[in-house]
Amino acid sequence: LSNPSLLLTVWCCELTVSCCELIVWCCELTVWCCELIVTCCELTVLCCELIVTCCELTVLCCELIVTCCELTVLCCELIVTCCELTVSCCELTVSCCELIVTCCELIVSFKERQDLPTISWTEKQPSAFFAAVTSVMEQ
Repeated sequence: LSNPSLLLTVWCCELTVSCCELIVWCCELTVWCCELIVTCCELTVLCCELIVTCCELTVLCCELIVTCCELTVLCCELIVTCCELTVSCCELTVSCCELIVTCCELIVSFKERQDLPTISWTEKQPSAFFAAVTSVMEQ
């Protein structure tokens, strides 16, 4: 090994082996980096999909809230309508009661007058009944 040329050759061979090992290591590192990049891309896609899903869910929730509000408004309108109908029914009941009182007063008035003809109601002759009532009221 005293020959400088041989020494240089050995040293160059060792350096070449080291360089080859370094190249292999760099290639492995590049593959690992590529795999990491792919993993990061997949994670980014998943995150984007999650963001889209969250946005869609937010839209659905907003639509559901709007629908609930519309239903509440409809229910309120229905309650108001029912209240108005109840008031109308009460007014109608009062009118019916007043009519019954008037009829009772009319019957009492008829009974107090002994010279009146007997007024009888029959399903077959309702017009005769009303004619008799009209004639009594005109007296």
